[in-house]
Amino acid sequence: MFIDLALGLILFELGYHVSPVPSRAFWSRIRAGLGIALITGGAIALELLAWGFSPETSLFAAALCLATSPAITIATCSDLGAKGEKTGLLYTMVAINGCVAFIAVELSMPFLLDYQTTQGLAGVWEATQKIGISVLLGGACTGLVLLSAEWLGRRPEHQHLLLLGTIVLGVGTSIYLDISVLMPMLIFGFLTRVLDRDKQVVAIRIASDARIRVLHWFCCPTHKPSIPVLMHN
Repeated sequence: MFIDLALGLILFELGYHVSPVPSRAFWSRIRAGLGIALITGGAIALELLAWGFSPETSLFAAALCLATSPAITIATCSDLGAKGEKTGLLYTMVAINGCVAFIAVELSMPFLLDYQTTQGLAGVWEATQKIGISVLLGGACTGLVLLSAEWLGRRPEHQHLLLLGTIVLGVGTSIYLDISVLMPMLIFGFLTRVLDRDKQVVAIRIASDARIRVLHWFCCPTHKPSIPVLMHN
């Protein structure tokens, strides 16, 4: 639970760092990010296929390799004082890599684990529903914060409690619904930045050393379950 909360906080901050740009530039970033992510993930998957791994295992492993650490990215940019268009593009790339990896893992899991309740194409449909629920949950968290922020006013101590409480609510709901916290919290942060046109929300800023500590909390344990999955297949 604490690992998920730490991850949710970092992902919210990453989504909030994806700065809004004019629509044409935004879609150009999305296309470029998706193209790079798919080409990179596809190259890794093809290499694993050439080594004799199954397509499902190759997709799963490529997704794990594609995922980029948001904590390290934010901490490094913060320490260097990096700002501007290229830094915004970097945050966008990290967010896209995470989303593509999340979708690939969700779609490959029904073909990998024997104890899944639904397997094959039925499992893919269930995974697609989970992805849709993740998007809706992120949007719901955004709506809650925007409405409450307008009522609270720009008081940092109150708004930080509001954001933390919403993150706890979103992470808890994700755990209850058995979905990953990645996409809901990422969408939550991004939509909060984009839709807050009147600048009512006072965002949370995490110190760099705290980000690294959070990184140790959730990065080290989360990759351990992947090893037996790959060995089993």
